[in-house]
Amino acid sequence: MVLIDILHNTDWSYGLIVFAARVCDVSLGTLRTIAIVHGRTLMSFWLGFFEAGIWLAVVSTIVQTVSQQPALGVIYAFGFATGNLVGIKVEKLIAMGHLILRVISCNDPSALAAAMRQQGHAVTTFAGEGLK
Repeated sequence: MVLIDILHNTDWSYGLIVFAARVCDVSLGTLRTIAIVHGRTLMSFWLGFFEAGIWLAVVSTIVQTVSQQPALGVIYAFGFATGNLVGIKVEKLIAMGHLILRVISCNDPSALAAAMRQQGHAVTTFAGEGLK
């Protein structure tokens, strides 16, 4: 009976807005973290600005209404979890987190290069000469 009352007293259009806003702010947070790691200062600044603004608007509203509409707390949590997934997908689409790995080996690198290519990684090899 209590669950039915909770579901009946929830404004679902409001819940959808909370969910969407939470997905946006967590996705921005994921991208901001990657931008920080890559030293993209200006990008991380603006991503953080919008992330914090969205978060503040959603949290302040949730704190005021969660006692009347407890389902919004669950919707808020689902928005957070979904935002992590969306942020990772967006990052993969824009390839902001691609890295270059340099391996210097005294041994023949062809077996390592073949194994990496088999896993779908782009590999470039070249011969080098040094002191030894």
